[in-house]
Amino acid sequence: MVQTVVGTNLSAIEKFMKQPDLYRIVKKDPDNQEYLYTKAVLLANAQKYDEAIKTYRLLESKTGINEQISVEIQQLYIANNQVDKAFGEIEKLIKDNPTEPKYYGCLPIYTKVRATALMP
Repeated sequence: MVQTVVGTNLSAIEKFMKQPDLYRIVKKDPDNQEYLYTKAVLLANAQKYDEAIKTYRLLESKTGINEQISVEIQQLYIANNQVDKAFGEIEKLIKDNPTEPKYYGCLPIYTKVRATALMP
């Protein structure tokens, strides 16, 4: 689930990214996982869904497929009315973990959401 940061807006993101200690960390390690995760959460809370997804994807490329990241990406796709892409995240988790039953339990939910989204 996308974490809520009360009062987050673009200026909060800019302040976060200009912190001196953070700048040193990012300069030394631009792929720092904590930085990427925090940046993605802040972007999501600022409703910059495409940028947040791009940042989560970069993080995922460093960590491998991760349930929490996939769930947060699903939430962003749903918030952006892209149900098919959210469904694709469930399919990705199933492909990566075919014996995990909880992912299969999500399929009927997404099928219903997809059908509702297609209704006029």
